[in-house]
Amino acid sequence: MKPNKKFSNIYLSFLAIGLSALSLTNTFAQGFRSQGGEKNKPSQGEIVEVAVQHGFIQKDGYDSNDDVIFFVDSVLPDGCHKPIDTPALMEKVPDSSEIIFKYRQWAEKITDGPCSQRALLAPENAHLLAQRPFRKEVVLRQIKELGAAGKFQIYFRSDIKKQTPETFDKVRSFNITLATQTTIDELLYAQVSSVYVADEHDTRNPLEIVLTGILPNPCYDINEKDLEIKLHEDV
Repeated sequence: MKPNKKFSNIYLSFLAIGLSALSLTNTFAQGFRSQGGEKNKPSQGEIVEVAVQHGFIQKDGYDSNDDVIFFVDSVLPDGCHKPIDTPALMEKVPDSSEIIFKYRQWAEKITDGPCSQRALLAPENAHLLAQRPFRKEVVLRQIKELGAAGKFQIYFRSDIKKQTPETFDKVRSFNITLATQTTIDELLYAQVSSVYVADEHDTRNPLEIVLTGILPNPCYDINEKDLEIKLHEDV
C-alpha cells in the first residue's frame, strides 16, 4: 500500500481503512541504550543534533514490498540551519531474532549569504535568529530491500539535553506483513488530500473529522461502514 503522506498536526490523516489489527508485544523498555552511538552523524560542515519532537509511523498496513515511512516533526535552532537527510540505522537485537531501527536527526549550519556572521547583524535578517519547525519523511529502505516481515520498533531521541548520545528515549512499534504479490498495492485506496478538525470541540458531542480526497475513478464510492479509526499510543 501507499500511505497518505499529508498529515495534520494531530496526525488524524493516518486513518487505516479495513486493516486487520496485529497483536504486539513490546520487548524493550523506554530509554533503550544503543551500541551504535553516532554512526549516522554526517561528517560534512558544522553539524548539530536536533530533538525529534514527534515521530510517527503507521502501525499496520505496510507489507514487505512497501516503502515504509517514519514521519518526523522537529525544530531547527534558527533559520540558518537546515535539516540533513540521514538514514535510520538497523540493528539486530543481541541473542534475539528481532530487528530494531534507531533514528537521530541532524542539522547543518548555513554560513553564507544572509546567514554569514556579518549579514546576521543587519536588522532585516533578525528573523533568521528564530527557531524553525520542520517535517520530514524517513524511508526505512532496509525493510523493502530485505523483504522483511514481522514486528518492528523504531527508537528516536526527543530529549537530547538530558540523555547521553547512546540513549534513545522514545519508541514507535509497527508491523510488516509478507507481500503476497509483486505489485505495490494489493488493495485499491482513495487518496486523502486533506483532513480538517475544528480547533475547538465540545466534549459532549462526537468529534467530527472531515476528509477530502480523490476516488480512483467515477465508478467507485466510499463505503462508510468500512471506515475504521484506531488509537495507537498517543496517535
